[in-house]
Amino acid sequence: MNPQLQQLIHRITANRKRFVVMSVLTGAMMLLWGRLLLKQVPRDATATPPISAAFVPATPADDADASHVEVPTRVSEPVAVADHLTRSIFAIDTGRYPINPDWDDPSKQQAKSAPTTSDEEIARRIRADAHSLLKLQTTVSGDPPRAMINDQVLSQGDIIGGYRLERILTRGVIVAKEGVKARIDM
Repeated sequence: MNPQLQQLIHRITANRKRFVVMSVLTGAMMLLWGRLLLKQVPRDATATPPISAAFVPATPADDADASHVEVPTRVSEPVAVADHLTRSIFAIDTGRYPINPDWDDPSKQQAKSAPTTSDEEIARRIRADAHSLLKLQTTVSGDPPRAMINDQVLSQGDIIGGYRLERILTRGVIVAKEGVKARIDM
């Protein structure tokens, strides 16, 4: 057998659960499409109109037989079915969607999206915010080391102002927010 074909078969059957699900879905799809394409559709149909609400059965008269009450009947009417479809059920009717006259004029088009900020700009803003929001007052080396930031005594891993205290140095700390690290010194 062709080695590429063997590799394809191995990749398809590698995950048994996925293979079974895909096989069942493929079989169901083939069954539905086959039924749709090969089904013998009758060329005539019968439409049965509903019983008219205006029909009121006659009440039996004094001299008539009381067991006989007139029951409404339905009348079937033949309806002709076309030999072939006159339209494609998959086609899109473009007449329903008007063409925008401003489509070709770039000056009248709206902006697609807001201008994106680069990763460097975001990191610069986060570092600037860290230096303006957090004031390092002192550090204490020991076991565990501690730092006083904004009048709060913190240890490694604590969060203050949305920043996580990553590391405590001798005369500074390293904080992180959204993966961006900033160093704050005394």
